Amino acid sequence: MKLPLILLTILLWSACGGSPDAGAPWRQEHPRPAMERAAWLSLNGVWSFRADATNEGLSENWPRQPPRFGSAMRVPLPWQSADEQTAAVGWYRRAFTLPPDWSAQTAWLRMEGVGGEAVIWIGGKKVGSAARGFHPSEFDVTELLTPGAES
Repeated sequence: MKLPLILLTILLWSACGGSPDAGAPWRQEHPRPAMERAAWLSLNGVWSFRADATNEGLSENWPRQPPRFGSAMRVPLPWQSADEQTAAVGWYRRAFTLPPDWSAQTAWLRMEGVGGEAVIWIGGKKVGSAARGFHPSEFDVTELLTPGAES
């Protein structure tokens, strides 16, 4: 039996306050104490970003073969907070590694809210989508991740 594990990311359209370091998440604490687990990982911080003004990402198969992502974006900020205000679609990309000792646990990707619609891909496979609002969306991503290996 696998033990529960929360793999956490927060994608909110409003700033969380504070003055962030270059690579560190804005907030180190767990955002929902009732959901906190001993083993969790925040995916907040600097992500690669690419605006997709013509919405070509899906037809060009960016989830499997992404083009060069030339910009950086700090999550949990939306791309509209930068110079990409007119883009209809934005793509965020980030590599991360689950700790090797998480192999006997279930991995969940949890988003606390999104501005607009978010479609989540891991390794070219669609995980799911989340609708606009400050309501949590979570996905079991255990089968898509290998602890100790970069995803």
